[in-house]
Amino acid sequence: MRVNAHKPGTSGASGEASTSRADATAQQERSRYDAIRTGAFLWRYGVKTVSEIIASMRAVAPPGEPRLDDDVLAELRALTQALIAARTGAAEEHARFLAIAERGLCLPEAGLAGRLRDATVLVTGGTGCIGSTLMAQLAARCSGRLVSVSRGVTGDWPRQPSAEYRYADVRNRPAIEALIAEIRPDLVFHVAAQRDPGLAEIEVHRTVSTNVLGTRTVLTAAAEAGVPQVVCASTGKALRPYSPDMYTASWSMLDCTLRAAPPKALMRSAAMAGRHSASLGADHRRILEAIEDHAAG
Repeated sequence: MRVNAHKPGTSGASGEASTSRADATAQQERSRYDAIRTGAFLWRYGVKTVSEIIASMRAVAPPGEPRLDDDVLAELRALTQALIAARTGAAEEHARFLAIAERGLCLPEAGLAGRLRDATVLVTGGTGCIGSTLMAQLAARCSGRLVSVSRGVTGDWPRQPSAEYRYADVRNRPAIEALIAEIRPDLVFHVAAQRDPGLAEIEVHRTVSTNVLGTRTVLTAAAEAGVPQVVCASTGKALRPYSPDMYTASWSMLDCTLRAAPPKALMRSAAMAGRHSASLGADHRRILEAIEDHAAG
């Protein structure tokens, strides 16, 4: 039985129109409030340039704060509005950045269906950001057994009802060797990693032991178990010929580890956005060439 929720004498369409008008009015009030608060903030602190606004953001929310209260968040929103207003084309740039999340690839579905049909697939880091998205794509295409192995410390990302979730740290070689030997996967996707560039400069040991030694552990265990293929995730930052950043260095070392490993494929995952879009074509070509080299080798 269907029950209409609108008032007597009022059509559903007019009710929806009223709701839309109310939402638009609320949005206008919020924009007006943000504009007033931004003006008050700039008057109080006397910031005008982009560098001054960014410096004020850092002063309002210093690094290392465990959480930000409502007042701090309100001031950051005001400064963000000031930053947008201070830079020509900032709104368009932000919209273009958000649109990146909507980009997709045309997959060779027939080939994937043949490769994944009745296969046992293991995903390291399957509960993380990239791993959970990969698990969702595999769950829709894999009619066999789908297993995730991770530390189990990340619980914010969705999980797949049809998948198994096991727990082990890629830095724990005996645990990973035992798990892969037990599961005997036909294909391994290795996406477990320390992926925070800022944290990499602080927790150097965890970054290197996870990204480099953890990858070597997965590759070695897979080779000993006779796994036909391991697909490893990397980053576009690993293509830099030199960088003092620990995050970049760890991924470059990972690539060196892959070159000496058994048959595998390399998948680079990177978000590239900015005004200098002319350089993206060259970056994409270098990534493609590196993938082809690894696949051929």
